[in-house]
Amino acid sequence: MKNKCINEILEMISWDNSEDVQRCGIERAKNLNDISDFIQPITPQYHKNVWGNCAIIVSASDNKTIEPFLFELLEWVQDTNWPGAMTIYNRLLSVPREMLMIPYNKALQESRNTHDQLWEEILIDFMKDYENKHKI
Repeated sequence: MKNKCINEILEMISWDNSEDVQRCGIERAKNLNDISDFIQPITPQYHKNVWGNCAIIVSASDNKTIEPFLFELLEWVQDTNWPGAMTIYNRLLSVPREMLMIPYNKALQESRNTHDQLWEEILIDFMKDYENKHKI
């Protein structure tokens, strides 16, 4: 049942659909408690064509709901040209520091371990933006 519902929502939020159909899919997703299926799905049918709307769905979730996925959300901003990346980036700016720092440090270390300079720079810039927003 869950997979059928998720697939229907993913089908609706594809950028190939009208804005009305996409909006309807986003609204249907708000009734779900589990956002894991909307974190950068990569399947033959659902990939970048749904990421922008998936980011809207994820960003509308409260901190408790996104907390288990903070590392994955920091991976999403690995390339700010990816659909939805800036939506996620901006949502992460409002996560409490005590919730964010462990996943952030893990992501920063991963960017360095994989020699992903672009991601490392984005993470460093993110923290500057975060500190400016929170006046740390």
